[in-house]
Parts: sequence; structure tokens; C-alpha cells
Amino acid sequence: MLGLAVLAVCAHFLVKTHDVRNKEYGEGTVLAMIHRLRAEAPSLSWVEQTPYTLSNYGPGFYAAGRAAGTLAGRPASLVPTRYVTLAATLACAAIIVVMTRRGTGEAALGVFAGLLFLTAPVVDGWVPAGRVDLLGVLASLAAYATLDRQPRRSVAAAALVALASLVKPTEALAALPLFVFLLARREPRSAVRFAIAVGAFGAAGWALAFWWSHGFYFWAVFRSNLPGFSIWRGYQQAYGFFASPIAVAGFVSLAYAVVASPSSVLDSPYPIGFAISTLAAAAMVCREGSNFNYFIEPAALASLVIGTGGLPLLTAINRRRTIEVAAVTAAIIAVPSVQDLRARLPLGTPAGYQTIAANVSAPSGSVVLADSRWFDAVMARGYRPIVNDPYLFRTLVDRHRMDAAPVIEALKAGAVPYVVLDTSLEGHRRFPPLLGPMWPLEILDVIEARYASVASEPGLYIYKPK
Repeated sequence: MLGLAVLAVCAHFLVKTHDVRNKEYGEGTVLAMIHRLRAEAPSLSWVEQTPYTLSNYGPGFYAAGRAAGTLAGRPASLVPTRYVTLAATLACAAIIVVMTRRGTGEAALGVFAGLLFLTAPVVDGWVPAGRVDLLGVLASLAAYATLDRQPRRSVAAAALVALASLVKPTEALAALPLFVFLLARREPRSAVRFAIAVGAFGAAGWALAFWWSHGFYFWAVFRSNLPGFSIWRGYQQAYGFFASPIAVAGFVSLAYAVVASPSSVLDSPYPIGFAISTLAAAAMVCREGSNFNYFIEPAALASLVIGTGGLPLLTAINRRRTIEVAAVTAAIIAVPSVQDLRARLPLGTPAGYQTIAANVSAPSGSVVLADSRWFDAVMARGYRPIVNDPYLFRTLVDRHRMDAAPVIEALKAGAVPYVVLDTSLEGHRRFPPLLGPMWPLEILDVIEARYASVASEPGLYIYKPK
């Protein structure tokens, strides 16, 4: 039963990887970044003149996604970057399986803990989107596993944290719970080595990235990562995780350990990591544009707290019944994956791809203004997005860190032959209050005044100059 549940969940993720009918907003922005990296090295000109190519992240995932696209021979497809995410997700689950088996002595319970991670709503809702998060979480989780029962491996753990930060800068926060864990374990020398090594590896890696990109990644980390904050939005996102079964089980396992045997909390870095990373994620999701993906790492650590702390308590009471209950629970939590798998089959290509092929005709290399969900379609035809991340661009324009004027002038001059949106102009103006508009409103005004609709269908709206 446990094996069938794992097969069902993996099949579910594999089908989702190839289902381009459903796309996450940020997948297109990452793909556009990778697409431009194939043609030229990054520089500050990418954010100083059109076409604008923006990023919040380091070079790690872009390098992996670029390699995957080359190996697959599909440089303009979302599927190769999704495979990078899927591979990282399964590697995270494998770490959870191995560390839980070590803690319980039961391979079946290790598989069950890994399945808890894979079926957690925060993971299932994000995987396999071609985004940077899971690759960064993998490196951080490997750092935790490196220190499990081996606190003197602090330099190796530090290298993994620095590597994680080069994928997603906020993964550097993983250094805090690991440092606290070493101090709490009364390993001051290991803690000092870890702190020095994290600083040295991180400084060296980021200095190289800043130099190679001619300052682009410095801008990405320190200029574009200064959004506004919304406490209410952060509360909504955090509550969704706190109320999920994996978080509740993780908190209960942690609370029992603290009450019954406080010293056991220091047996591994996972309890401290779960507590601190959850608090850090709750703060990070208050940022404008942030999403529930910040809770992926806490979900992985919750699985490890359950696997190395909660499950051993149950096996001590009755080993056989614990395994039986785990098997039945695995079958239950796999049911949504089976239902979603059946709903997605047979796979098909959205009609919008044919509509774009029939209605968008411009010289190769032309710039188009597009919503990110159609970037793969327009880039496959040889076009370049004039802005690769509309939402980030809008927030930067609002805070006077970028100027919308060059895009507006290009639209007025007819230098943008097509506008390809996933929502009508009216729909773009009816934006959620907590998120704000996708594009600067003045850009929408120019499109409405200067462009006419040439094709529309649910999820696709194409305009060209009047």
C-alpha cells in the first residue's frame, strides 16, 4: 500500500510536469531569463534599457535550467525547468527518507515521512513549477542532514548554505538555525567555524556572481528585493500553512519532545530548524508579491521532525501497528494525487498556442509585451518580451527604482508589434487589492488607446497597433 501511494504521487508529479495547460506566473519570468542568458552574459544594461530582464535570484537555478533545456533540446519550453524542480523535490524527499530511516530503523517509516513531504499542500501546490525554490531548499536540507549527529561537519554544511543562497538569496537564512543548533549543543568551535565558513563561501560565491554579471546580480539582490509589506497578507499565507496537517503534526511532535524530554530537541538540527525557519517564513510572506512557497522548507523540516521525533515514539509503543497506520494514512493522503492525475489525462496543448501562431507574425527578434504565462509561446516563435517580470517591474516603478517611460514610448511608437495577455485589459484593471496590478496602470492606458484586439479566447488576448 505504501509503495502504491508513492508511485501514484510520483506519477501525479510527472504528468503535472508535462501539463502546460496549467502554469505558475513566475515560470515564464525564469524561462525568459534563461532564454536571454543563452544569447549574452548579464549586465546592468538589462535593467537600464529595454528589453528589461529582471530577477530577484542568484545564478544557480538559471544555470541548472539552461543545462536542462540544452540537454532536452527544448530551450523555449517550460518542461526542462520543471524537471529541475521535480528532481530537486524528489531529492529532498530522499533525504527525508534516509534520515527518518536512520532515526527509526524502519525503511517503511522513512518512506512514509518522505510521502508526508510530497503530499503537503504547500509542496503539491508548487511542484513542479519551474521556479528556483526547491533547488535552494535541497541545498539547505542537505546542510541540515550534514550536521545531523555530525556537528563537526560544519564547514561542509556552510558550503551547502552558501550554495543554496546562490539559488535563492533568502536561503542564507538557513544559517541562523544551524548556528543556534551548534551553540545549543555546546559546540562553540564548530559554531564559529560554521559562521566563518558561511561568510567566506557566501562572500566568494556572490563576489564571483557580481563580477561575472557586471553588477546585475548585485542589483537583483540589493535593489529589486526591497518590496513593500502587508501584515494581513502575511497572516493569510502563514495561517494556511499553520493549519495544514503537516504543520500541525510537526508542531505536536515538537511540543511533545519539549515537554517530555527537552534534551532530545538537540539530538538533531531539525526541531530548531523547523521552529526558526517557520518564523522566518511567516515574516518573509509579508513582503509584497511573496507566496506560500516560503513554507516549503518548513514543510520539509516538519517531515523530519515527525519522522525522527514523532514516529519513534509511536514505534516504541507498538512497532507493527505504527507501520500499519502509516500505510493506511499513506493511501489516504495519496487519493488527491490520484484524482488530479485522472483529471489531467489525456494531456493536451492549450488552444492558445495555435492562436498565437496564427495571429502573431513579426520579424524574429521583435519585442512583444506579454504576460508571463505566454512567454514560452512567444519565445518559441523567436520574439523577446520587452519586460520579463511584469509584476516585479510594476513594484519597482511604483517605488521609483525603474521608469516605465521607455516601455510606454515603445508602445506609442508602434515598436511593440503585439501585446499578448492572459487576462483582458479590463481584467488587468480589476486587480486583487492585496496584490496590486500586474502592470503599471499607465502602460495599460497606452495599450487601450493605441492597440486593437485581433484575437481573444479564455486565457488569451492579443492586441496590435491600430
